[in-house]
Amino acid sequence: MGAVVTAVEELIHSGALARREKGGPLFLVGEPRLSNSLRHRLLTDAGCRSAALETALDTIAILPGVRRSLILDVIERLAGEDAEAELEELEASGVVSPTTAVVPGGLHLDDPILELLLPQTLGAIRRRRLERAALEVLGGVPTEQLTPAESVAVARLSIRMKHDLSGVALTTAARASLSGDDLLLSLDLAEAAVSAGGGPDAEVVLAAAEIRAGRIDGVVDRLRSLSERSEGDLRVLSIVSDLMLLASDRLDLPGGVDERRALVAGSGAAEVALDAFLLFALGDWGGAARRLKPILDDLDGPLAARAHFVFASGSLLTGRFRAAERSLDRAEAILAGAGEDITHIRLARITIGRYTGMLGYCLEQAIAVRDAVSRFGPSHNAATAGWTVGTIELFGGRVVRAEVELGEAIRVLDDHRMDRMALVARCELAEARSLLGDPVGAAFALGPVLVAVGAEGAIAEQFRGRLTQTRAWMLAAGGDRVSAAEAFLGAAEAFAAIGNSVSHLVSLVEAARAGAASAVEQRLRVAGAEVDGPYADLLVEYGRALAGADAHLRAQRGGRAPETAEMAPRFDQVADAAATAGIHYISAEAYARASSAHAAAGDARNAAAAALRRDQQMRLCGIDRLILVPHGEVRPLSLREAEIADLAAAGLSNREISERLVVSIRTVETHLLRVYKKLGIRRRGELADALRSAPRTAAEEH
Repeated sequence: MGAVVTAVEELIHSGALARREKGGPLFLVGEPRLSNSLRHRLLTDAGCRSAALETALDTIAILPGVRRSLILDVIERLAGEDAEAELEELEASGVVSPTTAVVPGGLHLDDPILELLLPQTLGAIRRRRLERAALEVLGGVPTEQLTPAESVAVARLSIRMKHDLSGVALTTAARASLSGDDLLLSLDLAEAAVSAGGGPDAEVVLAAAEIRAGRIDGVVDRLRSLSERSEGDLRVLSIVSDLMLLASDRLDLPGGVDERRALVAGSGAAEVALDAFLLFALGDWGGAARRLKPILDDLDGPLAARAHFVFASGSLLTGRFRAAERSLDRAEAILAGAGEDITHIRLARITIGRYTGMLGYCLEQAIAVRDAVSRFGPSHNAATAGWTVGTIELFGGRVVRAEVELGEAIRVLDDHRMDRMALVARCELAEARSLLGDPVGAAFALGPVLVAVGAEGAIAEQFRGRLTQTRAWMLAAGGDRVSAAEAFLGAAEAFAAIGNSVSHLVSLVEAARAGAASAVEQRLRVAGAEVDGPYADLLVEYGRALAGADAHLRAQRGGRAPETAEMAPRFDQVADAAATAGIHYISAEAYARASSAHAAAGDARNAAAAALRRDQQMRLCGIDRLILVPHGEVRPLSLREAEIADLAAAGLSNREISERLVVSIRTVETHLLRVYKKLGIRRRGELADALRSAPRTAAEEH
């Protein structure tokens, strides 16, 4: 390896290789053609012993982060034979590694120097042949199915080979490239996107690329012009406002790029922090957190507080809740010590608490924050707090309350022109209405979101997963669970592509709930390991129980008769855990599935008891049906029957029940007779045992 190290040192000395900051990654200045002797040394050090392995290495080098299946297609197109053995050999030797992103199957060369330099040693003919094959394969994948790394690869190859690509596709690629270290690539892609008619979105990305590269001259004028031409597009105005702040911050930092040189001089940690804030402003929270992680301890003062908050926000999305809480502690200490407002810190803690088993406390705190900040009149904090309350109600499955809270939150968010947050709130409102069995109302709520996204989906890629997930719920509300399951899987892939581990896991389980449990079982184990806390554990266990039930059903259809009694307790346990955690919709679903499983095993009493518990959870949600659960054959208690049975089991007389519910004694007696028949009992004294299935939640006791 010494020869390669020496060659790298010579390239740094000549200016062909540079670093943006001390200890930072190396990057090429321009596109120098490197010698054949260097190529030979690189291939030798990588253990390349055949032409097939050389082709595999070159392909991965020009397509870093692209999925393994597509890499194989490119190699086989070039070599004309099965390339699986070559990839396996490279993976076994450690030369090739999977990407660290959530997207499954991406590959890159493990040595960053090899990945950086090898493409520059390619001869012109060989390079054209590789790039043509790569573009043919990647160009055959629908744009919306490409990962960020693949979008960048397609755009880069299209520009090099003068292949037409839409402004939307180029804008998507330019935005994705901002997460990497190649500043000039981002500039090239963004400029191409603007030239191809990418519109305001392309101009926003170009401004971001110029800010990041230090080309501040003219950026403020560009952003001001863009703001004037946005014609009231609140989404564009919001992003432009954030970029204006970043541009003004960047004016105080040394360094910049000329016509063809990347930023070499910089102010270290502060420069990296501003890069992260740029990604955050464009919606790439996970990318912002990854960029900030190495330099958090090198910052102080207000910059450190801002950096820790951004890092916490990104860590929240990636499921690293403990890391997020530590950064919020640091940010709060700095801000509180300076007498600054910490409302946004409190709300971030509340959001984390949803996933760490503190849902009831979080709801109380969110309401308290909303009420406290609202006393001073409408404000951004009041709008955010109101939205947080609605989000928590939806998370817990109290969809009637969620619909009311989210509707009010959207009104306040709109008043304060907090457009990006309002778009998410509208998706959540559409989900709440879907859970209430109102797909028409859901479509009405989603209408403004579709207008904002536009016909070609030009909005940031970060929003695609949420929109797809909402559409899945609407499909389920309309009774099409098969299409809903496919849409949930699409949402999971979109969330994975941007590193949103929490939503990735949630969407996989939603797909399982809609009927695709067997298809996602293996992915659930991997996705669950990415996310901290009891909520992730609950989701994974529910998904595994659903997959087990699917396997059992297939075995029955195949003529085998496995044990049936083991399925019901798994659903009972999931339902109990969800009820205790205050996640009532999932609890109701799991009790419904437990009821069906008990009935299939011939246990009528436990089937009816689980159905009763299902009804109790549904009452807390405010719903009368579960849109992801097929109708079973168990004879459940009606809501009124369940209510009267509860009171009778608690020791109230028929007269006391009639007075409390304002019904006749005869009505109480009639309902109790029906309850006895459905539960398979004969007298009142057996009622409590028949209804027993799990401890009551605090919400039910109240």
